[in-house]
Amino acid sequence: VEEATAAAKQTAEAGVDSPFTLDGVRESLKAGFESPAWHELAMRCISCGTCTYVCPSCYCFNVNDEIVEGTGERFRCWDNCFNPMYTLETSGHNPRESKHARFRNRFSHKFWYYPDKYDSLLCSGCGRCIMYCPTHVDIREVLRTMSAETTAEKGEA
Repeated sequence: VEEATAAAKQTAEAGVDSPFTLDGVRESLKAGFESPAWHELAMRCISCGTCTYVCPSCYCFNVNDEIVEGTGERFRCWDNCFNPMYTLETSGHNPRESKHARFRNRFSHKFWYYPDKYDSLLCSGCGRCIMYCPTHVDIREVLRTMSAETTAEKGEA
């Protein structure tokens, strides 16, 4: 059984195009929070939210009030961080008004905010977001770019 497991693991690893490591990702996201690279990375994104809808760990929701048959009802509905009205406050202020801020939030939530709070990643590594993105945004590419950005800023390149 151990030999079969080792062989299956080796076959799976050989099928991975580019090995990926999470070493230093959280620190890179923190250090690169204001990086102009976020704007460039978000340019390809069309804010469709497909990545969030196929992600097994995305759980964001909104609370809405609606009149149903003359009675007010409050309900939760699924939301996603690429929705332009995501985090829109009643006052009209939106702390993530720009697309690149929402884009940055998705990656920061999965690899920085949530892990800081719960000591667990919010990404299963399934690759669905990569597979179904209509503009081919690759979560690994984004994280590698941000790691390279912060390394270059420190003068370690």
